[in-house]
Amino acid sequence: MSVTKIETSIRFDNVGKQTGYLRVPYSSHASAYGWIPLPLTVIRGAAPGPTVLLLGGVHGDEYEGQIALAKMVRAFESKDVAGTLIVLPSTNLPAAVANNRLSPVDNVNLNRAFPGDANGTPTQMIAHYIEEVLLPTCDYVIDLHSGGSSLEYLPCVRARLSANLQIRHKTLEMVRAFDAEFGVLFRPAKAEPRTMSAACERKGVVYINPETGGGARVARKALQAAHEGTLRCLLALEMIEDASARRSSGGTRTATLVAGASLVHSDSDGVWEPLVELGEAVVPGQPLAAVYNLKKPWLAPQTVSGSIAGTVLCRRAAAWVEVGDCLFEIGVDFDPESA
Repeated sequence: MSVTKIETSIRFDNVGKQTGYLRVPYSSHASAYGWIPLPLTVIRGAAPGPTVLLLGGVHGDEYEGQIALAKMVRAFESKDVAGTLIVLPSTNLPAAVANNRLSPVDNVNLNRAFPGDANGTPTQMIAHYIEEVLLPTCDYVIDLHSGGSSLEYLPCVRARLSANLQIRHKTLEMVRAFDAEFGVLFRPAKAEPRTMSAACERKGVVYINPETGGGARVARKALQAAHEGTLRCLLALEMIEDASARRSSGGTRTATLVAGASLVHSDSDGVWEPLVELGEAVVPGQPLAAVYNLKKPWLAPQTVSGSIAGTVLCRRAAAWVEVGDCLFEIGVDFDPESA
């Protein structure tokens, strides 16, 4: 095992169901010799099978995955599982308790902290533990996200187009098994090395990142998509026999992102009016939003247009925007077999 200061009483090789914590050491003013608890469940069946890491709450204000995995750890026992499930429903618990994308302990975004640092801040220590201790034992990672406080997503699954063709093939199988309406396949912009996706690529682990819901709330359909999609993936891996998860979309439409064009940003401060909805098809030059200057309401609103044709996958949730805030993400139809 790689050197880490994080400890746990859970024995990953033991058959059975174990619950406990990852204990992240943190010496604070209030607790000189304290540790931060990260709830952990490991369910290892007697029958052979893959090892799957299930993550929720990498961003603390994204609760759909946290609830879905809490349901799952209560529902499954060792007898129900072939292989091993490692489940961290609230991977960055301090951020979840604070209802924040970033950890209030060190103001770090866990999904921009990899490969981490065994001797760094608490969030950096968590990233290091995941990449250097957990990932080398895993075959698959399902990392449940949503739009959190600032964004709202059409239910979709995002995944990296791995340079490893075997990993890519298995990734597409998981994208299709999750059965969201859209599968968004991308090459990371500027070779971004700090994400969970990049960590899995380094370790040769199949990774998918479902995005369901957001908007500072937990919508029933978004939660259902996260929960049932994860069950469908485990069913496809022959880890469980629970066939209760309904097929959601009847087929996943694949899309990709265009660097410099898929993300549409505001270039004004004010209150914005969306002119298109999630799931709507758009064309180049189409007005997508209008931003109103509340201090000078007699001025015409600033119109924001897109530059590509595609489908609206994501939109800003908050009404107030400033220059540089993302308003929309546009996905473009894509055939992964041609990549």
